[in-house]
Amino acid sequence: MDRKNNFLKILKKNSELMSILDEVSVLNLPNYYLAAGSVFQTVWNYSDGNNLMTGIHDIDIVYFDKVISADSSAKNDKKLEQVLSEKFPYQFDIHNEAYMHLWHNGNKAPYKNTENAIERWIATVHAVGISGNSRNIEIFAPYA
Repeated sequence: MDRKNNFLKILKKNSELMSILDEVSVLNLPNYYLAAGSVFQTVWNYSDGNNLMTGIHDIDIVYFDKVISADSSAKNDKKLEQVLSEKFPYQFDIHNEAYMHLWHNGNKAPYKNTENAIERWIATVHAVGISGNSRNIEIFAPYA
């Protein structure tokens, strides 16, 4: 079995993560991904024979939307985090990557899209995201 199919098989075994992905898929966030820890930790847990959600306390969701303002985006992100935390027992970290360059005093060049943001994450093991829904998962993993 090739690496991509094996990766998808492991992810689909994590029914809780798949439920979260399905919930996020209906939020209509443009260019979105469940990313970083919840994705790579699922694979590590599978490899170690642990429950697939072991050690996963937060769920990172990134998207790209330049149509709304940075302030509106931040407010919407907080509302979505609360809604998702009420449905699932995790903390959610949602960020519009269109404005992440503003975080560090504007010292970074703006991202072009969510994939460009993921490509520039410092920890390459975190640089993995899934999109779509539990039946049709899209993967972005530039360092795989």
